[in-house]
Amino acid sequence: MKYQTSRNFKITMALALIAGYLFATMLCYYLFRSNDFDFFAVFWFLGTIAIYIAYYYRMTIKIEGNLLTYKTTNEVKTRTLPLSEIATVSIRKKLFYPVLTITTKQQTKIHLYPEQPERLEKALITNK
Repeated sequence: MKYQTSRNFKITMALALIAGYLFATMLCYYLFRSNDFDFFAVFWFLGTIAIYIAYYYRMTIKIEGNLLTYKTTNEVKTRTLPLSEIATVSIRKKLFYPVLTITTKQQTKIHLYPEQPERLEKALITNK
């Protein structure tokens, strides 16, 4: 079963990237006093959107049989974790989105941002 990444998490990260884009654009414009500001702004805006898509949009969370398959924000490749390796599962509510924290038996913490964390938590506990 495939679980969607939280929409609020994606929106929050998009707003953070847009704010970073505006700050970087104004800082560079102030430092370099460029005459071609329109080209400069479009270039940085497209670069920021590309970073957002590559970094946040491709996160996946799936349960297939007795394996949890996931890709978080800071990983390029997809990782798999046997459900028998999961020690604890907890949900923490942040200001705009929930965080599901999985602790393995080796005390490794995995942070996931599912759309419905209660449903994923229930699936992880029952399949364990």
